Amino acid sequence: VLDLFSDVPNKDVPPPEAAWAGKVPPLTANGAATGAYKVVPVNDERSIILSWVQPFTSAENKRKRTDCKPSLIVGALLGGESKGSLLSYLKDEKEWVTALGASVIDDTADFEVFGVALDLT
Repeated sequence: VLDLFSDVPNKDVPPPEAAWAGKVPPLTANGAATGAYKVVPVNDERSIILSWVQPFTSAENKRKRTDCKPSLIVGALLGGESKGSLLSYLKDEKEWVTALGASVIDDTADFEVFGVALDLT
């Protein structure tokens, strides 16, 4: 591999999102959706994805969250399959879901999106 790629020069080109990073204001408590919504399905889908935008408040905040990865911990807690987990409750006791997954579903320079996907019965 080194023989093939060692002569490729590093041009220090910034990532594509660097051109718009910080120019789009993130959602805040004032701009967030609140209240309850009645959703009428248009297809016979039996799944739902709930997602939350988590903006980075500063470069330091992004570095800390990138280093310690709290979303991985939350994803493991929500997506665990052991007895007493959210999945076991929704699947075995309520019989509402057949599967549940939780993780970061999008990651940009300014924010990440955390999602919980549920396959419904």
